Amino acid sequence: MFKSVTARALLGVAVLGVAGGTTALAASPSPSAAASTRAHRDARDHAAGIITKLTDKEMTVERVRRDPKTKASVKDDTTFGLNSATAVYAFGNKTKLGLDALKVGQQVAVGYASDNSQKVAKRVVIMPDHRAGRIVSKDPDGKSFTIRNRDGALVRVTTSDQTRYVEGIRKHRQQGSYADLKVGDLVVVLGQEDSQHVFDAQVVRSAAADKAPGPAATAAP
Repeated sequence: MFKSVTARALLGVAVLGVAGGTTALAASPSPSAAASTRAHRDARDHAAGIITKLTDKEMTVERVRRDPKTKASVKDDTTFGLNSATAVYAFGNKTKLGLDALKVGQQVAVGYASDNSQKVAKRVVIMPDHRAGRIVSKDPDGKSFTIRNRDGALVRVTTSDQTRYVEGIRKHRQQGSYADLKVGDLVVVLGQEDSQHVFDAQVVRSAAADKAPGPAATAAP
């Protein structure tokens, strides 16, 4: 079964550093060591979830996380302030969008800093949908393949010249290609499902190049 921990590791690019492949929230330099430390900490503050409430000044995001003690899935809401300095991007696109691009129901990744006890969104990335599973076949056209997800369902995935491929996780991550994909590889595919229920891939992430896989990466389907 495709372990969720592997899916999260493969989906790591989707948290914040996805718009143009850059770091998510660059902290401004400061002559003060304390201020520098705080800026570095703020730069790492991030959350991901679905927008449930939205005004021109605030955005509430529902997160699903695992309770470290009970291991149960827990939902919570986090509200972020929005202002003219909040940068909004679509996943994989460097073009800065306005706050009007945000909609209730969108999956987003948020980089924020704390300001007077309020979390203020510095960067919001509108995320695509995703599918995770193990490749069970590759098509002769050289552009599509089929995965089996953790529920056993088959998902046909199509790619294009614009699809980006990433192999490996953590320090073993590197650029890949369609040709590098192998039957049996664990993958997370980011993109959108079309009207024919075919998943059009924008990014394909594979654990294949990880030279030191953990138990999750080697789990049986």
